[in-house]
Amino acid sequence: MDKLDRVFILHRELSNRRRPVTKARLAEIMGGCSTRTVHRAAKWMQEELHAPICFSPTGYFYDQHPSEPVFELPGLWFNEDELIALVGVQALLKRAQPGLLDDYLAPISKRIDELLSRRGVGLPDWERRIRIVQMAGRPAGQCFGVVADALVRRQQIVIRYRARSDGAVSTRAVSPQRLTHYRENWYLDAWCHGKEELRTFSVDRIEAAQVSHEPVLEIPQDQLEDVLATSFGIFSGAPTREASLLFTAHRAQWIGDEQWHPRQQSEYLDDGRFRLRFPYHHSEELVLDICRYGPDVMVEAPAELRQAVAERLKAAAVMYEDDT
Repeated sequence: MDKLDRVFILHRELSNRRRPVTKARLAEIMGGCSTRTVHRAAKWMQEELHAPICFSPTGYFYDQHPSEPVFELPGLWFNEDELIALVGVQALLKRAQPGLLDDYLAPISKRIDELLSRRGVGLPDWERRIRIVQMAGRPAGQCFGVVADALVRRQQIVIRYRARSDGAVSTRAVSPQRLTHYRENWYLDAWCHGKEELRTFSVDRIEAAQVSHEPVLEIPQDQLEDVLATSFGIFSGAPTREASLLFTAHRAQWIGDEQWHPRQQSEYLDDGRFRLRFPYHHSEELVLDICRYGPDVMVEAPAELRQAVAERLKAAAVMYEDDT
C-alpha cells in the first residue's frame, strides 16, 4: 500500500467518525503498517493538503466547525481497487457500445492508466481479459451525445423520430427523464409535450436532435416507475393483466434463478415444474420471449396471451411442413 492509499483511508476514516481514531486502529486498517507510518501520512496531509487533522492522546480526528465546509481531498483520489473497478466499467462500455463514449472516456482512461502504472498495477492487455458477447444489439445512433447532454443539463430537446413499426416520421418536443440500456439497446424515457404523456423512444431511431433552451418538465420518480417500470418489457405502460407461465421441470433449473420482472411471484410445484407470474400491459414482446422456450413453457393465463402464443407457434410450424 502506497502513500496515496494511506491518505485516502485516513481521510475516509476521519470523515466517517465523530470520535478520535487510534493510531493502532488506523495502522490495522492500512494493512498492518506501523503507527509511525500512520503519523507520517497524517502529518503530510496536515502540511501539504491543509487537512484539519488534530492529534490527541486518544487518536486522530478532524477539527471542523459545523458552519465550515467539509474538508475534501483535492482532485480525484482512488485506491487500487477503485481504479481497477473503473477500468472494468470502461471495458464494459467500450465492448458493449464501441465508439459510443470514446471522446468522453479517452482523457479519463489516460489518467487511470497513469495512476495504475505509478502504483505498479499494470493492465496492458485488459481488453483481452474481458469478453462481452452481444446479441441483436443496435448502434446507439448519431444523436446519443445530444440526448445524453440534454438529459444531464435538464433541457428539452426537439427530435425527428422514425417509428420502427411503420416508418412514420414525426417531430416532437420532449423532456428527457432517463436513459435505459435494455437488451443491448438504448432507449430514452421522456415526456412528450405533443402527446402529453410519457413515452419511450429507441435512441437509434432518432434521426436528428436539437437541444432547446426550455427547461424540462420534471416527472416524479414514482410516476416514472408506475408508468414505465411496472409492466413486463421496455414499452410497458401501467399493467392491465397478469401472465402466469408454467415451465417444465427441466427448464426450471434456469428459469428459477431468473428475474423477469421486479414484482414477479414464483413457486416450484411438487413435480419440479416452475410457475412464474408477473404483470404486463403490451403482449408483443412477451409473446416473443415465451416462444423462445418452445415446448418448455405453457401459458396458463390469461386466455388472450395463451391464444397469441399458440397462434404464433402454429404459424412457425407451418413454415416447416413438408408440402410433398
